[in-house]
Amino acid sequence: MNLPEPWSGITPDTLVDMYKNSIGFYDDLLSNYIPNTLDDMMTKDDRTKIKDLKNLIDSIIKPMWLRAMAVVGDRIVDEIVDREVEASEEDKENMKKVAKDWLHKNIMYGDITPVASYLYNNSFSSNPIIKQAFHLIQDAETKTLEEIQPIARRITRAYRRADKLFKKFGPNWQTVLMEFDDEGIPTGNFVRPVNYGQYEKDLTEFVKRLNEEFKDTYGWSY
Repeated sequence: MNLPEPWSGITPDTLVDMYKNSIGFYDDLLSNYIPNTLDDMMTKDDRTKIKDLKNLIDSIIKPMWLRAMAVVGDRIVDEIVDREVEASEEDKENMKKVAKDWLHKNIMYGDITPVASYLYNNSFSSNPIIKQAFHLIQDAETKTLEEIQPIARRITRAYRRADKLFKKFGPNWQTVLMEFDDEGIPTGNFVRPVNYGQYEKDLTEFVKRLNEEFKDTYGWSY
């Protein structure tokens, strides 16, 4: 998908990555994470720098990105409607307008999901090799799902039979398969020869004791 000036050297994928890895990341960092976690540690100078950086993103970087993403959204709508819809030109234009308005509102609030879903969907690729590979993978996934259905049904039937049998020992017989720590709290693991949940708990407590014991020792950090 080719974009007009001044974005002719930027691909739509780059714009999506730009938001995920730069604009969206730093916007959340400056608006939420830093104020919520580091507010008590910041000086007046720190707050001024953060405010200036936030203003730079909001006043220059984000508006330019929004305009570019709107162009990308428009191109996507045009491609899909022209390729997939059989209707009069007037009806097509009306469809495009409604879809573009909806996309623009999503983009305005930072929701790039519709655009990203299209760009990362290889079934829409202009490269015939990529498109064919995508369909081969889809066919393989579908075949795998069909093949595992009989196995899944057998497992389900076996579980139901076991459930009826073991309920004679109590309503919560599944707990015999669950791992618990020394306080009787489930660790989220199945029972194994080693209680890994208890191990992780003991290790965490051990590290806390070490940090407390050596916290004033130069060069110690764990």
